[in-house]
Amino acid sequence: MFHELGHVLGAIYFNWNIERILLLPFGGLTIFNENINKPIKEEFIICILGPIFQIIFYYLMRTSFEIKNIHYNLLLFNLLPIVPLDGSKLLNLLLNKILSFKNSLIITNMVSLFFLLSFIFLTIISKKILLILVFVFLVFNNINELKKTKYIINRFILERSYNHLNMGKIKYINGDDLTNMYRNKRHIFIINKKYYIEKEIIRKRFDL
Repeated sequence: MFHELGHVLGAIYFNWNIERILLLPFGGLTIFNENINKPIKEEFIICILGPIFQIIFYYLMRTSFEIKNIHYNLLLFNLLPIVPLDGSKLLNLLLNKILSFKNSLIITNMVSLFFLLSFIFLTIISKKILLILVFVFLVFNNINELKKTKYIINRFILERSYNHLNMGKIKYINGDDLTNMYRNKRHIFIINKKYYIEKEIIRKRFDL
């Protein structure tokens, strides 16, 4: 709960809309109702505040041996690159700085599934039923995220057609493939030696 408080306070500071907060067997999950094209810096701060608040709580309660074990287990588990844990969000944000939104999303999901399957194999060997159930739950969650990949990419693209976004540097793209767009950049498309801003291509593609 203290971990999720960090996410919530960060969201309040940046005026993000909080849809709901879930308490799950492996911790909490704060779900936001926000645009995908929010500044990467804002999302990073909101994401990292959860582990930071958890560390603060640990040092306030470090005299308790039980709290110490829970703290380290939850912190390390939460930083695994598995969707929807904070580790996967931090990985995705890092990838978004250097790759297109589509590629960042796909790589994050693939890394997540790889870690999940690896841990399921290890937990089966160790015969820890509770951990097996947790990882099976996460597998179904990841499969659901994979099914939504096309929808998420289209939503990312469409948001850029009607929202006023304060983006960074300009990225030039040869051709009209909208899935080559980056989350933190503005785009100029070069088609038959002519230059088009991204909103022109998006509105033409989706008949807006």
